[in-house]
Amino acid sequence: MLAPRSRCLRREDADFHEQTAMEAVISFLQTYGRPHQITFDRDPRWVGSVSGRDFPSPLRRLLLCLGITPSVCPAHRPDKNAYVERSHRTYGQECLQLHRPSTLQEVREVTEAVLQHCNNERPHQGRTCGNVPPRVAFPTLPPLPALAIRGWTRTPG
Repeated sequence: MLAPRSRCLRREDADFHEQTAMEAVISFLQTYGRPHQITFDRDPRWVGSVSGRDFPSPLRRLLLCLGITPSVCPAHRPDKNAYVERSHRTYGQECLQLHRPSTLQEVREVTEAVLQHCNNERPHQGRTCGNVPPRVAFPTLPPLPALAIRGWTRTPG
């Protein structure tokens, strides 16, 4: 059972609505480039209506306009999104429950520390990493196409 989250995180959840979710995705795309596909769950911030067929969410429309295939995980099937589920569990158990941040700045600091540890120090059991940290196994990642917005282009990396 997960421990209750801090007051700051509950407030942050309320501030994480469709617009801020979209801003986070756009920031990610500007920083890292444009992948071929993005997979997400059935959260209304991502898919809009329950079926998502009648009127696609702004995120799905944005992705389609950028040539990115939106892939929505089936309902009640966490096994279809196992990597993200494992990441959420690790983040909850090894970051939030352990450090218990109480301010947004503390959340950012412990999150950055956990990302640094998981990517550069912690052995990864996946076949492709060979039980070494991901950034050791893959020190340079292949570049993704840059995201062009309103006449300017930002090169990923």
